[in-house]
Amino acid sequence: ARIIQINIRTSKARTVGGNTVIIPNSKLTTENVSHWTMHNKSVRFSIDVYVQPDSNTEQLKQVLYDAALKHNAVDKRKNIVVLLEEFTDKNHHYRLFFWSERIWEIEVIKSDIRFAIEADLRKNNIARSSPKEK
Repeated sequence: ARIIQINIRTSKARTVGGNTVIIPNSKLTTENVSHWTMHNKSVRFSIDVYVQPDSNTEQLKQVLYDAALKHNAVDKRKNIVVLLEEFTDKNHHYRLFFWSERIWEIEVIKSDIRFAIEADLRKNNIARSSPKEK
């Protein structure tokens, strides 16, 4: 949320979804508050991808990396990273990490990257799997 007004007893914040939330100032001073961009304009985000265990791992890694690299909202000054989080007999779980300054549009950006990943997975005959298959 982004603080839009500070009053004596309460503050107003606007959520990513456009809702206004009223927060007692006592909560801001007595509880931990996360500030994503206090020192940096870019924030790290991730996308999870599950594929069949017989997938070509190097090809998949390249597909994920390229999908983030090609998006204009991804901060190219920071590393794009693809990690193999977990693998079982039923699926391999990969996580794509990337940075963006466009926090308020991140759901659309992540969707764009997912669409690109899906198209490239199909083009490269890489079969996805369900995260529930463990």
